[in-house]
Amino acid sequence: MTYTSYYIENCESKDVTDRLIRVLLAGSDAFSLIYFRYHKYEIESKSVRNIKKRLAPYQLLSQNVLAWPGTQLMKNDRGHIYQMITYSVDIEQINILGDVDSLWDWDYPKHPMDLCFYRNGLAWFEMSAHERSNTIYLRDDELPSADFFEEIGLKLTPQKTVKETELFYHKYKKEIIFPVSPNDKTVDMLCKKRYSMEALKKMLQSPSDMMELHRQYPIECCRKEENYRVAYKGEDAVLMLYYSSSGDRVDGFLFSPLPTDAELIKTTPGMTRNDILQLDPNGHYLLTGRKEKNKRYSMHCTIEGIYYQFLYDNDDRIVSVSKSLI
Repeated sequence: MTYTSYYIENCESKDVTDRLIRVLLAGSDAFSLIYFRYHKYEIESKSVRNIKKRLAPYQLLSQNVLAWPGTQLMKNDRGHIYQMITYSVDIEQINILGDVDSLWDWDYPKHPMDLCFYRNGLAWFEMSAHERSNTIYLRDDELPSADFFEEIGLKLTPQKTVKETELFYHKYKKEIIFPVSPNDKTVDMLCKKRYSMEALKKMLQSPSDMMELHRQYPIECCRKEENYRVAYKGEDAVLMLYYSSSGDRVDGFLFSPLPTDAELIKTTPGMTRNDILQLDPNGHYLLTGRKEKNKRYSMHCTIEGIYYQFLYDNDDRIVSVSKSLI
């Protein structure tokens, strides 16, 4: 499979830069920036720190590198830091990436360096601001085409034909890094906001991933085991949502009304599911697993902020009790 590489003219223009970035965002699934420092003790400029903070919810991967699209360093004897952070794409990022007067503004020290865009791991746009160079790789059978760029007023100068194997391949993982709440803080300590039952049900029904939910309803309580578990509080309700390490919704449960801890703390192995139903009829009883694998369990949240899980055997008797902070 072959591509034609092009140089995009007039990238010193804000108008050209804005139109280009909009197209790149629409056609990509990830982009990367290089956060350069001369040494590990150097403090990044205020503007760089602000950009990094605004993009943090989209972060997929962070690594120190010597190679990125369009650049290959042979050595780094002086100990310079080239931190490459890769982000997932959201069209709203035009407010961040387009907040420059020129494409060449993406350079040290006021900005991260070398904005690059990817599709399925392949860098289809790369640039080097300090060298005033950029390259976009396009195929005749794939959109957007060179004609499309011309139609929206972007002038492309063809350079050469390249094989797909010559494009920079970046094996980024769609894995989010979200701050986990302190283990000694209860959900009541962490969650300052109380949501109505209507709002909690809306969140439960929303298909949004974790980062999108966070942008709409800031996450104040987050735990991490195999998956992320986030909680929102109502007046007498708790919403618990589960997300994979990539931020995709796995499951969600709304608990209301809540029993007291005193009602559940005395539960022991040997008690039955019916015993627990009498104590907390509003818990979630997931008894649809395969019996031979003993995946029959129930979940409960208490007013005091304790999360209980009971595992049952084939006769619906408790075989184990686990509890943790919501």
